[in-house]
Amino acid sequence: MLILTEAGKNIGLGHFIRCSAIADRLHHIGLDVELAVDWRGESDINSSFQPFSWDELNEVLNSAGKYKCCLVDSYLAGDNHFKQIANHFDSVVVIDDYHRRHSFNANMVINPNIYGDKIEYGHKSIGGPDYIILRKKFKSHIKQREVEPNISNIGISVGGNDYRKILPKLIASLSSTHTLLHVFCGDKAYKEEIETKFQGYEKISCYGFLEAAEVAGVLNKVDVMVSGGGQSLHELAYAGIPTIVICIDKDQDLNINAYLETGFLTEKNNWDDSNLTKNVLRQIDDLKPMYARKELSNIGKQLVDGKGVDRIVNIIKKFEQSSI
Repeated sequence: MLILTEAGKNIGLGHFIRCSAIADRLHHIGLDVELAVDWRGESDINSSFQPFSWDELNEVLNSAGKYKCCLVDSYLAGDNHFKQIANHFDSVVVIDDYHRRHSFNANMVINPNIYGDKIEYGHKSIGGPDYIILRKKFKSHIKQREVEPNISNIGISVGGNDYRKILPKLIASLSSTHTLLHVFCGDKAYKEEIETKFQGYEKISCYGFLEAAEVAGVLNKVDVMVSGGGQSLHELAYAGIPTIVICIDKDQDLNINAYLETGFLTEKNNWDDSNLTKNVLRQIDDLKPMYARKELSNIGKQLVDGKGVDRIVNIIKKFEQSSI
């Protein structure tokens, strides 16, 4: 099976993380899988993948003649790309996390978000909480621990790429909480930039790109998370970590609104709100009572069961078998 996706500068890591989780599981059950990534900018990733460009799609398609099925997780791919892909493969499965279009040139659309079962496409589709994608090593290393009496550790992450440049002002503001701040910077270069800027601050731990197990290791220390509204919300819900969300871009609206409806999130913050840091500090204060954090933690744990990848792989196997 060929998997096509993208990641990097101004894109983030969500697509890549989802596809890597699916590829790992397919490898585990013995299927031949090739992960091709249109990576923009430099990469700190150690994972194995084939680089390609959507502008030169034919090159990767021509080298993938042995595969009968293709999985696409992309917002850069256009109608012409999907037509090319459909002409090369017996079956095409699309991962769509935003309802980017009503229909695709594909056999199946999977929306792996908590609201995915409420989206109507122009052809066969599935989605919702049962199809949320979590990485195997994240699940095996995360501890669904009990809520601590006090907030001692706060995590901050705005996704794989801080293209809104809001991490510095969040750090400066949240340092007033006198807790240890765990800052997910996304890559080594930005980590070094943040460390230089805040070298006089003692209670800050900064991280560049982290593998799934490393992410879990840091989150196991965190009492409250300040997070963007993308893929990371699923991991935080699964771990039961009380979360304050910041909407970084419009494609996070549906995901955030769905989590607000469940009660796992209590408020929506926008990255460009002039009162952003003030509002985040207030929401941290609201979570100081142990019962408030425990309520959110319990809601999150009940929402995501962590079996989404297995369910998606079972669907892919059916398409693979029908192509033989």
